[in-house]
Amino acid sequence: MPRVVRCGGRQQAYEKFRTSHENAGRDDFPILLVDSEAPVVESGPWEHVRLHPGDGWARPQGASEDQIHLMVQAMEAWFHADKDTLREYYGRAFRSAG
Repeated sequence: MPRVVRCGGRQQAYEKFRTSHENAGRDDFPILLVDSEAPVVESGPWEHVRLHPGDGWARPQGASEDQIHLMVQAMEAWFHADKDTLREYYGRAFRSAG
């Protein structure tokens, strides 16, 4: 079964992915999931993070295109778009402030 490993900030996530990829066992398939932060270039997600200011991340040797996934730009706006529906779904656990 897959498991999610939270890694802190963006750079920490990339570094943790690199380490996991380099040390992956035969049955392991580490995946990097980060915000896109900008529109994605047509040449793919690895090229996007290589060219993105502040990233400059090299694709680790042997890493496939399937091992990086980018969240949509402005993900936070999507979460805040319909607070009434979120409140209905999460019930009393939903906090709309903050």
